[in-house]
Amino acid sequence: MTALSLIGNALISLGPAVVLFALFLARRPSLFLLALTSSFFALVALLFSSLIWYALPGRAESLKFGYESPVGTQAVAIVIAVVCQELVRWGSWFLIRRAEGGIMLASEFPRSPFHRFSMSAAFGYGYGLLVVLIMHITPLIESAGPGIRPAKSCPGVPDVLLTSLLMMLQFLHHIAWTILLFHGMFSTVPPLTLPSDQAAAPHAPSAARGAPSRGPGKWALVAYVFVSHMGVSMTSLTQSMPSVVGCIVPLVVSGVALAASGYLVWGVVVATVKKAS
Repeated sequence: MTALSLIGNALISLGPAVVLFALFLARRPSLFLLALTSSFFALVALLFSSLIWYALPGRAESLKFGYESPVGTQAVAIVIAVVCQELVRWGSWFLIRRAEGGIMLASEFPRSPFHRFSMSAAFGYGYGLLVVLIMHITPLIESAGPGIRPAKSCPGVPDVLLTSLLMMLQFLHHIAWTILLFHGMFSTVPPLTLPSDQAAAPHAPSAARGAPSRGPGKWALVAYVFVSHMGVSMTSLTQSMPSVVGCIVPLVVSGVALAASGYLVWGVVVATVKKAS
């Protein structure tokens, strides 16, 4: 039964990643390589957060086996992890911006108006997948053991099932957050054109070449990504509550935040279509 639990929970948490890979990344080698690269940035973010955590005074007791950290200590760890992840995500945009020309040349559809959108989604895919794997691989392996640990807030629900649902939402969050952050940063940068396109229309007006859009939403999107990431992560603290609220609150808040992010991502799609038409 525990082996079936392992398989089922793995499909819940990693199922969307497998589906997206089969439908999109498997057919686009350039996007697959970009997703692979983004996983390195996620690893760097987790490494930085770990180094900062171990450098803080008074954290040695958290290394003891069976030690349950107080809520305040867990909150500090969450803040450090979220700040590091968002700083690395934001900093990686500058590297992507400098390498955009090479990525565009290697792309299967370099003239597509959704080039930057797909590039952002692929980056978020790899970023979120590695974060989920590192956070969730241990509970998954433990679920294949001789017994299943119940959730503290919901004794009738396996803890690994609740975590799998949250990790699935977390993975989708990272894709949406990367799309929104990159869209906000790219909003002041004109789209690149291929050399052949520049030779065909060397005297085209700036609007035809894609003048940057200097709307007020750039830093608003960046702030939304940080605030929503911090808020969703903080709700995980309620899982230690001895009440059913600890099960419901993280799922509801994460689902509502994902719906809001999805609405904003849809706005990005609509804006891209209007700009291309």
